[in-house]
Order: sequence, then structure tokens, then C-alpha cells
Amino acid sequence: MSSWRVVALAGLVATAACVPKPAPPPSPSPATTPANPVVGGVEMLPTRTLLANLAASREHGRFVAAARAAGLDGALGGTAAHTVFAPTDAAFAALPNGTLDALMNPRSRPELQSVIGLHVLPRQLRRADIAAAGTSRYPTLNYGAVVARMEGGRILLTDTNNRRVAVTQADVRSSNGIIHVIDAVLLPRL
Repeated sequence: MSSWRVVALAGLVATAACVPKPAPPPSPSPATTPANPVVGGVEMLPTRTLLANLAASREHGRFVAAARAAGLDGALGGTAAHTVFAPTDAAFAALPNGTLDALMNPRSRPELQSVIGLHVLPRQLRRADIAAAGTSRYPTLNYGAVVARMEGGRILLTDTNNRRVAVTQADVRSSNGIIHVIDAVLLPRL
């Protein structure tokens, strides 16, 4: 090999030795992996109850107020496992004018309990459970039921009035259950 090739090869080796090696990826810490979902601009923590996570969300103030007025804060803040289909404040705002105010009237508590109870299952139900079960009917706390199914990769719910409601964010874990954010308010037959 000619001397200039030896010098060039030695230069390449020397240059390669000076180039810093890429740093190994940081090892994930238990606090950051997997990332906790963000709902309503706030991180949802699996160590908080359903009620505490929903109360922390900036998009669920109306649902939390209605659940408390209906007397369901004990169930949602307790230790028993539940699933909550949680409508956003925008979903409540889409109700006919005056509907939420009428339901929040203390004289309308049984109707409010029926509406909010339709959003709560007395068990944990994950997206994978719905996918595995196909179209299924699930009993709710108000002694009604919702029908859940997968369609086009998303969860669709049907209430007792045959209204379809979409889950916009699924499987938000809490210490006592699962939250699925929905885009409309489920309504029982009143």
C-alpha cells in the first residue's frame, strides 16, 4: 500500500476516534413511563380516584358538579371499581338551553341521578374489553344500560334513546376505575 494511502487511512481512523458517540437513550423512569394521559389539560394520575381526576380536568367541571349534586360523589370517590363515561363541558353545553339548569334544581334530583347514573358502570370496562365483546349491553348505576361497540377503531355508545355517542379518549386509569371521555351526554328516558 502506498504511503499516502496509509496516511489517509490513519487520518480517517484518527478522525473517527474524535467523533463523539451518540449518547445512549435515557432509561425510562417509573414516574414517566408510560406517560399518564392528559385530560382537560391536566395529567391524570392512576393513584387518584375517578372523582379526583375528573375534578382536576378543566373540561369536566359540569359533570363533577352534576355527579356531586346527584349524590354520586361517594361512588366515584370511593374504593369500588367503576367505569365513567365522562361528557365534557362542551357536551353539556350542547344540551337544549336550560336542560342542565333544570336538572341541577334540587327538586329534579331523581332525574339528575338517572342522567348521571347512566354514565357510570359498576365495574371496570376497558377499550380492549369492548373490542373483545363486540356489541354488548352494559348495566349502569341508574338501572339502565348502554350499548357499546367498536366502529372504525373507536368506541361508540348508544343510550336508551338510540342516540350515538363517541368516546374521544379511552382508558384513563384511576385508582378506582376507568374514565372514557365522551363527546355528548347520554340521556335516559325520563
